[in-house]
Amino acid sequence: MALPQDLIDALRNLATAMAENRTAAQTQSTALLNALDQQRLQSVDLVQQLADNAAAAPAAAVARVTAAAVDSIPCFEGKLMDFPQDFIDFVDRVAVAEGWTDAQRIQVAARRLLKTALDWHIHIGHAHATWNDWSLAFTANFSPRLNVSEWLHLVEDRRQKPGESGIEYALDKHKVLRVAPIPINEEKMVAFFIDGLASWQHVAAMTANRPANVPQFIQRIRELETLGVASRVVPPPAHGPMAPPWAPPVVPTVAPPAAPTRTPPVAPPSAPDLNATLATFGNQLVNQLTAQLNKKTIGSRGTGGGGGGGDRGRRSGGDHGGGGWVDPSKRKCYSCDAIGHIARHCPTKSGKGPTGS
Repeated sequence: MALPQDLIDALRNLATAMAENRTAAQTQSTALLNALDQQRLQSVDLVQQLADNAAAAPAAAVARVTAAAVDSIPCFEGKLMDFPQDFIDFVDRVAVAEGWTDAQRIQVAARRLLKTALDWHIHIGHAHATWNDWSLAFTANFSPRLNVSEWLHLVEDRRQKPGESGIEYALDKHKVLRVAPIPINEEKMVAFFIDGLASWQHVAAMTANRPANVPQFIQRIRELETLGVASRVVPPPAHGPMAPPWAPPVVPTVAPPAAPTRTPPVAPPSAPDLNATLATFGNQLVNQLTAQLNKKTIGSRGTGGGGGGGDRGRRSGGDHGGGGWVDPSKRKCYSCDAIGHIARHCPTKSGKGPTGS
């Protein structure tokens, strides 16, 4: 039975695709084997180099890398204001003191790398066998690359912080000035230092007698902070202060702040008199008890026995409102119809007692 032409074409295409996949897989395998072989050759060369170095100085003892020495080296992350040359110099100083080899320097430096810098060493830096090659590649990769506007923005933002000493401020700002994209001399650096000082007294003293270079500025700021501005007599310049070549920002003369007005202390509120409070409460209680007692006495008189005539009968019907107590100031006299007394006490009567209606 003959196969359809479409099926034959499909089988032919499948066979061609399988052959191409097999060829691609063989090519990838060959490339991978070549890469592994290259790595093996590099490892052999490194081992041979280490063996040659060991044979050249058989009597030299290899220094041991201590944890304290490694921890004394600051970490490096690879951020914008991390300076790779400072990190390399620090590793070199510790390595000379400890007697480390090139391999130990690379090992210790890699242990102090973090984040971006560590990723660089894993992918690129490990290929450099000597410390010189590794440090050059490291410095070239992490040196700050800023344009003029970015650099000026960093310089303007770096001002002396509250509680920060002048030496700390100067040394930290000097790192920013070192990465300037344009060449600047010592005089311009001093002008940038003065512009970022926090104390107007220090700015005035530095402007009146401007230091010539960075070391003089550090010495002057240390003296001003140690002795105080008032204790140093700064002679005025012969021809006025020298204008900087780069036209630094004009520092306005600020008058010293006026002494704050002292307000007289306010006496704290006195503690309440406990005896007076208790006496007041006792008087109120006595008055309430007296009123209640009078109420009961008057009520008993209005509802008591005896004749029902005269003003006594009228009180029981009108003054007490059915036996209840009525305020004496609101009682009505049935003799003169006045408010404020009862008929028995009516002033219009001449007799001493009630006479009846």
